[in-house]
Amino acid sequence: MSKEVNENMKCITVNVFAKSGVIAHIKGTSKIEKMEDCTLSLVHGHVGQQCDDSKAILDKIYVFAFSNTSAEKLKKDVDKAYNLLEISDANGRDMIYDRICFEYRKQEDL
Repeated sequence: MSKEVNENMKCITVNVFAKSGVIAHIKGTSKIEKMEDCTLSLVHGHVGQQCDDSKAILDKIYVFAFSNTSAEKLKKDVDKAYNLLEISDANGRDMIYDRICFEYRKQEDL
């Protein structure tokens, strides 16, 4: 059985790493999983996990991925996912180490 390949499909996979602290809350993953373009929603971390951002390899908490033919739609999907995702410590501090920042540059600027 052969499947037709969509040559115009674009994909993005985002690994979410943790700042130092103890995870108290992981929220929003089920909403991300239900998004139309979501192809992967995988929780690696758990409540009570001690994380340390001073190590060379950071603690991975979550991975999500989207596929669509539109790069602009993928950008919106990732922005929405980051808005839905909440990973915090007992004091409510955000524990997401870094977030993707979409800044468009012209090809000639690269």
